[in-house]
Amino acid sequence: MVKEKELKGMIRLEIHSYILTKEKLFCKCIASRERGLKPNTLICPICCGQPGAKPMLPNEEAVKKAVQIGLMLGCKINNKLKWQRKHYDWPDLPKGYQDTMSGAYSVPIGQEGEYLGIKIREVHLEEDPAQWNPETGNIDYNRSGMPLIEIVTEPDFSNAKQV
Repeated sequence: MVKEKELKGMIRLEIHSYILTKEKLFCKCIASRERGLKPNTLICPICCGQPGAKPMLPNEEAVKKAVQIGLMLGCKINNKLKWQRKHYDWPDLPKGYQDTMSGAYSVPIGQEGEYLGIKIREVHLEEDPAQWNPETGNIDYNRSGMPLIEIVTEPDFSNAKQV
């Protein structure tokens, strides 16, 4: 029988949530989470990864809100941020990569925080992919490029109740 004390440090969470902004993370398209919108109407060449389309600087409003979240979680806020491309081949990612602050060579917005006794490893921004329906094969790019915050905890949870 495994004792709860032995389980300490077994579960780490990665929590994703949208950051509500007027625009997407790297373009001027409207950032809307409204359901029922006509597919592929809130898009441009940048958020759809069209050849030759270059991203803009990250959405300042999203960065500021991510910093606020990092501060609320007691994180050390980094002065210099470094983005990275995570490559994967899924239909919901039109560029073939995701711009993120997560990974070996990136620098997150905040690090080494704590919330309710749970250590926070990092807080970073990344862009949401599109919405792919595997049953129909249809892809809606409306949410492609929406700003997401990711909060990564240390493995401080030992049971479902804590989580």
